[in-house]
Amino acid sequence: MAIILAYNCQNEINKTLKKIQKYEKYFYKICVVDNNSKDKTFINANTFIKSRNLKKFEIIKNLKNFGQGGSHKVAFEYTLKNKCDYCLIYHGDDQANIKDFKKILSDKTYNNFDAILGARFMKDSKLVNYQLYRILGNKIFNFLFTLVSNYKIYDLGSGINLYGKKIISDRYVKFIDNEMGFNYQNLLLMIKKKRNLKFAPISWKTEDEESNVQLVSQSLKVLKIVLLFFLKNDYFKYLEKANICNDKPKSKIFNLNKQRKINWKFRL
Repeated sequence: MAIILAYNCQNEINKTLKKIQKYEKYFYKICVVDNNSKDKTFINANTFIKSRNLKKFEIIKNLKNFGQGGSHKVAFEYTLKNKCDYCLIYHGDDQANIKDFKKILSDKTYNNFDAILGARFMKDSKLVNYQLYRILGNKIFNFLFTLVSNYKIYDLGSGINLYGKKIISDRYVKFIDNEMGFNYQNLLLMIKKKRNLKFAPISWKTEDEESNVQLVSQSLKVLKIVLLFFLKNDYFKYLEKANICNDKPKSKIFNLNKQRKINWKFRL
């Protein structure tokens, strides 16, 4: 199963779909999760799929914005509903490139790991238009997370990751962050559960620069996660007890001309 997470990427979604179409033979199904975009992301994706009569492709449209983490949870649940053992998460903004996972898919390397994580900051990675201060910031946080988890981390979360069933079905996933913090917390969860992980170098291009306010806000959130993980005896039981993520998502699945509404069982 391949899931493309998309939000307000009307100009990039078709490029992303065209790239992944070349690799559709490796997937049981390819699904776009549109996180209630305010632009033409859904329309463009739907037109692309219909015009090419792509049988393996469909779209899930969230009926409200569930955040990046919430869309991950929708993707995981949908993978389990389809009884698939692996889920490739691929961002629809065309910053990552699925070509970097070609060998992993063709050789079925994923069968040897619980997750394979795209890494922008390891040997053989390639960065295009990525500002030096952002590279430095990422490497500092990679070091902090490595320190508190006692596990070498090359990237806290990129635009392409492949997760196995142990990760997808972990009961604690529903208690972690619905926003950008999902990848950071999920990585710590995988390490705490001693999952067999592999980091893989990827290429990454950036065209839109984040605002300073966004960067500061996100950095403070990442810092809070790493501090709480260090200070709490069992960080994930703490999250479960806090019970912050308790919204129930609603979505529609679009498969060419057919559509149906679905209510996810897990708490978001």
